[in-house]
Amino acid sequence: MLRYSYLSNLIECSTLNEFLPLFDKAGSDLLIRELPSILDGSARLKAQPQDDSKVTLAPKVCEP
Repeated sequence: MLRYSYLSNLIECSTLNEFLPLFDKAGSDLLIRELPSILDGSARLKAQPQDDSKVTLAPKVCEP
């Protein structure tokens, strides 16, 4: 389940102009939530290595 309802709209976006406002909102929310733990060093305790076997390619976002 997506944490923020507006993120579900990312799947429906077909152009860069539709995508960027949603991406900006998601990124700023994530930064506000995680920045304190990055600054105090506690983010290192939560960090997990990426599983390279689960990497996927995403299509390019088209400009209008």
